[in-house]
Amino acid sequence: MILMSVLVSIYYNVVVAWAILYLFILVTGRFSWWSTCAQDFNTPYCYSSLEDNRCTSLLNHGNNGSVIGFFFNGSCFDKSVSADVFDFRSTLFSEKGAVSPAEEFFENYVLEKSDSMEDIGGLNWKITICYAVAWGITAFALRKGVKLVGKLAR
Repeated sequence: MILMSVLVSIYYNVVVAWAILYLFILVTGRFSWWSTCAQDFNTPYCYSSLEDNRCTSLLNHGNNGSVIGFFFNGSCFDKSVSADVFDFRSTLFSEKGAVSPAEEFFENYVLEKSDSMEDIGGLNWKITICYAVAWGITAFALRKGVKLVGKLAR
């Protein structure tokens, strides 16, 4: 029973560490990182309809709405002028599948996943610090007890 409690608390604090990191990014004003494909950690497989709409409106500025734009690999393209790039993007997405910016944010920025098992990478300092904060919150809650939370809620 104690072993199961320890395992659940370890897992729970990992999820809390992710939430702390998301909260920190939200508070620092970088919340668009998980909704756009224009970040350094995004891959060519990233697809966001918001980016396509932004490119269309950007390219249509002064063109009476006749241009259809699309976003690929960090740049905006005109679909009629860059048909080969659009076809390449379509082929790329059909082979592997398009990935949402939120999924790439989690896997490439939060988890810092590597491409293979041979490349284990270094220590993920963002998550390590957030994990320590999560354990600090847990220790504080255990030390002060749940009564303190009830007093703060009033």
